[in-house]
Amino acid sequence: MTVNKMTALLIDDSKLSRNLLKHYIFSEYDDVEVIEENRGAAGLEAYFSLEPNLTFLDLTMPEMNGFQFLEEVKKRGKKGKIAVLSADVQEISQQTAFNLGADFFIPKPIKTQLVKINGIVDQIRGGLGLGTIQLTRDQKESIAEVFNIGVGKAADSLSKLTGLKIDLSIPQVEIVERSSLATSLRDHFNLKEKVITLQQGFKGDFHGMAFLILPPDKLRELVGLILSGEADLNEEDVYRDSAMEIGNIIISSCLSAFGNTVETPLTLLPPAMVEAEEDILTGSGGDPSFMRHALVARVGLGIRQRNISGFLVLVISVGSMKLLLACLEKMTRD
Repeated sequence: MTVNKMTALLIDDSKLSRNLLKHYIFSEYDDVEVIEENRGAAGLEAYFSLEPNLTFLDLTMPEMNGFQFLEEVKKRGKKGKIAVLSADVQEISQQTAFNLGADFFIPKPIKTQLVKINGIVDQIRGGLGLGTIQLTRDQKESIAEVFNIGVGKAADSLSKLTGLKIDLSIPQVEIVERSSLATSLRDHFNLKEKVITLQQGFKGDFHGMAFLILPPDKLRELVGLILSGEADLNEEDVYRDSAMEIGNIIISSCLSAFGNTVETPLTLLPPAMVEAEEDILTGSGGDPSFMRHALVARVGLGIRQRNISGFLVLVISVGSMKLLLACLEKMTRD
């Protein structure tokens, strides 16, 4: 069966819990209609009148709690899947919920369960025949141009640091599942060796992370080229601090130009340096910005005279991507 939209009913007396679900989960989808109720009885009425595809149900609520809700549903006939969200994680509570017909049990706090919740939502969407998130060619070109402006500023900063010309590739833009993000980047860039990521998060109207990715020997060579003997790179702390500072200059130049282009200031978070054999984006693993899907813009940059090459990658949440597209659309109208 194929439908145009999935319906999700949120029954929880906590406005915070409902808002977290809407912000971190449902902001990614244009094909999910969200209905909210803050009481069990009102939620029960909505459940049977609207017959939602998926219901998120809190157990601890005034007047009618989640167990009573499930008992009524069991008596009157179940309509769609039910995911219990609760801080009551006792084994007996979980078993009772399942015995009464719950399909999933998700312990609170919600922010620690986002990947699991996304998986449930995608399972329901898939069963309804709803498609994945896609960008049109014009949307990709618009985002690539904004990113290209930022990369141009980053290349200018790197050129000033090294005194050499920086070569740039054409920016590529795509939507990638978070779980396969690192693999996708490795395959795209043909990265078969260990790499180091100099990374920096940013927040504001848009939130995400930017990465400068280089093989270890090329990063060390780049740092040595820029410092020109001004520091002892055999001292590991000196080398790491210098590398992070250089990464910060390059990434912040890109992000500053990106924010200026869309007229939205960005707040930069402290930089980090991550060495990883498998997940080249290890540092972003706990960030809720990177859930089911992420928008990835990437470009290769290099110094031909020194055979140094790497990649600059920008990753933002799908919610931020939608805001970015709205900004770009407004700019084309004004």
